[in-house]
Amino acid sequence: MQALNQHLEEAETAIDEYFKPIDKNAQILTDMQMEKEERQMKEMLQVMRGQIQMQREIETMKAEASAVEPVDTQASATTAEIPPKQENTK
Repeated sequence: MQALNQHLEEAETAIDEYFKPIDKNAQILTDMQMEKEERQMKEMLQVMRGQIQMQREIETMKAEASAVEPVDTQASATTAEIPPKQENTK
C-alpha cells in the first residue's frame, strides 16, 4: 500500500513538473490579458470623464446663453422704443 501511495505521489509530481511550463505560459497570457483590459478600462474612464466635462461645458454655455438672451431682448426692445434721429436739413 505504501508503495502504491509513493508511486501515486511520484506520478503527481511528474505531472506537475510536466505542466509547469504550460501553467507558466498560461499565467503570462492571463496577466497580459488582465493588463490589456485594465488599460482599456482606464482609457474608457478617461473618455467618459472627457464626455462629462464636455457636457458640463455645453450646459454651462446653454445656461449662460439663456441668461444673456433676455438681456439682449430687453436691449432690442429699448432700442426699438427710441425714435430715430432726424437729420436737420439746411
